[in-house]
Amino acid sequence: MIKIDLSQIERKRLTIYEIDKYCELFNSIKANIENPNFLIEFTKKSILNLLMTGTQIYIYKYNDQIVSSAMMIPCSKESIEYYGLDIDYNEAVDFGPEFVLPEYRGNKLQSYMINDLINLTREQGYKYYLGAVHKDNVYSKNNAIKYSELVNTINHNGNEINIYLAKV
Repeated sequence: MIKIDLSQIERKRLTIYEIDKYCELFNSIKANIENPNFLIEFTKKSILNLLMTGTQIYIYKYNDQIVSSAMMIPCSKESIEYYGLDIDYNEAVDFGPEFVLPEYRGNKLQSYMINDLINLTREQGYKYYLGAVHKDNVYSKNNAIKYSELVNTINHNGNEINIYLAKV
């Protein structure tokens, strides 16, 4: 693990011109985690579609090196129904997926990103944030429990996914 100073982390919003590099990084992370089902599949086309429909993808850097990434995805009526929630989709944003490069894990970066996203959620006027976490993803589940409440479990492509929700 490379030790870092969280006060020196810089957040940068991903642009459409950086999609190829982001997809390469995301796929590298997915290929090297203990359970690839912890992260959903993304293609260049799906990332572009997310960006064009209001998703904010953030890259976090330390000493000019990418250390982690997180997303804020505006909820849709369909996603709220799929997750089995009874809230106004216009008032909610979905956090995820979040990832930390292997050499930087153990620095509490996921917790740092969640706090950052909560502040952005508040600033942007959303009332709720939610997250979908694979039931076996212990680290993400522990962070989700710190900041939100388990409200449902769904089956997504044969995987049990816990749905966490919090009011800002």
